[in-house]
Amino acid sequence: MTTIPRQPIETIIRAATPRTTVGVAYLVKRMAKSWNTWKNHRMMTKLATLDDHMLKDIGLTRGDVRLASALPYSDDPTARLRVLAVERRASERAWAREVHQRRKALTRNTMDNTSEPYRSSDNRDAAHC
Repeated sequence: MTTIPRQPIETIIRAATPRTTVGVAYLVKRMAKSWNTWKNHRMMTKLATLDDHMLKDIGLTRGDVRLASALPYSDDPTARLRVLAVERRASERAWAREVHQRRKALTRNTMDNTSEPYRSSDNRDAAHC
């Protein structure tokens, strides 16, 4: 009768440990993500109770909260709220910059027109003849 060569138990445990560690780490990561998602959805319910002035102070609107609340449970609503707030801020800054440039151009045109005396087209025609 021949014996089957076997590895010592220590090498078997060492070989199984990395795979087990990866599996446990993955499970812990998924649980942490689920916990954070649950916390963020709870925070959304608290945001929904705030009035419009308080939401405006943090850069959100009631529509933003509704939109983020309608996301699937697996998605993080706070990430969507962050994107909406950043987009709104950028839009407001661009609008303010455009208004400032228009006012600047308007005052420049007004100053250019006031520096020259007004002449009617009749006077110009008489000067050229």
